[in-house]
Amino acid sequence: MAAAMSYKPTGGTQTVSATETVTYTATATATGGGKALATVTVTVTANPAATVTITASRNSIVAGGSSVLTVAATNASLVTVTGNDNSSYTLASPAGPKPLARLRQLPIPR
Repeated sequence: MAAAMSYKPTGGTQTVSATETVTYTATATATGGGKALATVTVTVTANPAATVTITASRNSIVAGGSSVLTVAATNASLVTVTGNDNSSYTLASPAGPKPLARLRQLPIPR
């Protein structure tokens, strides 16, 4: 459903939100009946895909030793790290999706 718009004779503004690319056309009708047209296209692009990497400071440790996991993500607001030992860590970006160089370093529990 289109939003109702009312403008002063000199113009105005309207905030729009779209889920797909939309072309808007403005038609101005002069008092003498003539018309003028102007168009603008608002292009909606897909959200960029999230990426994530994880590395360990040591890939091999002795029993009871430790390694530090480094997790980096882009375009992510939440990253969950799980281990096959049933460990789980949730990392959240407080400002929502954005490029992140490093979310956090996680020590592996002993």
